[in-house]
Formats: sequence, C-alpha cells, structure tokens
Amino acid sequence: MRVSSVNIGKLQENPWQDYEHTGIDKSPVQGPVALHSPSELGESGVAGDELGDKKHHGGHVQAVYSYAAEDYRLFERITGRTFAPGAFGENLTTEGLDVNALVLGQLVRVGPDVVLEASAPRIPCNTFRGYMDTAGWLKTFTAQMKPGAYFRVIEEGEVRAGDAIEPLEAPAHGYTIAKYFEGRMRDKKILHDMNAAPGLPEYVAAYLERKLAS
Repeated sequence: MRVSSVNIGKLQENPWQDYEHTGIDKSPVQGPVALHSPSELGESGVAGDELGDKKHHGGHVQAVYSYAAEDYRLFERITGRTFAPGAFGENLTTEGLDVNALVLGQLVRVGPDVVLEASAPRIPCNTFRGYMDTAGWLKTFTAQMKPGAYFRVIEEGEVRAGDAIEPLEAPAHGYTIAKYFEGRMRDKKILHDMNAAPGLPEYVAAYLERKLAS
C-alpha cells in the first residue's frame, strides 16, 4: 500500500456553480508536501492546495481527499476515458488500499511522520459534474459506491509519492466510508442504524443528529 501521487490545485474560474472559483483541477507535485490540520472550513490540509468553495470543503473533517488508482480503472472501463492522478480532485492517489473500506474514525499511517483519520466520503456536487463533462456523471459516480475518502490530519508532517500506507486498527462500530456514502445518497435507514451505533466519531454523530432531526 502506498501513495502513488500527491496532487494540489490552484484556483480557476468555475462556470458550473454559484461560487466564482474552484480548485478541483489538481495535478501531481514532486517532492515532499506538508499536511496539517486546518483551523477553519474552506482551508485545505495540504500545503499549496487551494479551495474555491469555502462553505462545503476543507476544514479539519475534510482536510485531505484520497482516491484509489484501482477505482480509476473501474471508471475507465465504464466511460472509455483515461484518468490521470488527481482527475477526481483528490490530494492523495493511492495504490493497494481500498479507501472506501476504511472504517469511519480509522487511523492510517502515511510515510514516517503523518497519521490520518478516515472521516467522510466525497459527496459529488455540480462542480464535479461539470468538470467531468460526462452525461449522467453524478448518477454514474454514485452508482459505483466508490466515493473516495476524506481524512482528518491527526499527526502533521510531510508526504510524498512512494510513501508507504499502513491502516491501523479499525473502530468496532464497523461503518465504512462506503456504507456512510450509501446512507447519505441512497438509503436513509442506514443513517438511522448508524445513529444507534456506539463509538462513532463525534463529527459523524453530530451530522446524524442534524440530518435525522430534519
């Protein structure tokens, strides 16, 4: 299990949403990149990475976004396109790790310095749809249940392409990134079941309380 690419994005005009700029177009960078825990929503946890939608992205729960190279191969077969690292706007492209199978709150060691915590699935938005420029993209993406994983930064440091990834012990509640995504996108009953599970991360429990009360 390893990091195959570290990717960052610079602000560009956003013709697909009601906010002016987006940093979804991310490209690989060479050498070490510092990761930190953002102090506020709208700030990336990846040095040099810029976010346009400061209301819905960044912050400590969505500090770093990762996507698996193996899942790109699935979408290449479906669409007939080729996807380079960073094509879905992820900061870390991984190899050998099923990021969707990580349990919410599970810690992952990356390289010698960094510890991340699996915190949330990617929820596809209109910017993602417009950027991909593929008919029916949001339905196609959602149907595969391969959303990729956001992470919190627990121990700060530097990461680089080639760094080893080591998932640590998973929390006992067992709810994965993929299952949480399914609950949010398809089956609200999953969220009700999750709400009764002990040991969920505080930020997940807080979301469920708000969502199920509405």
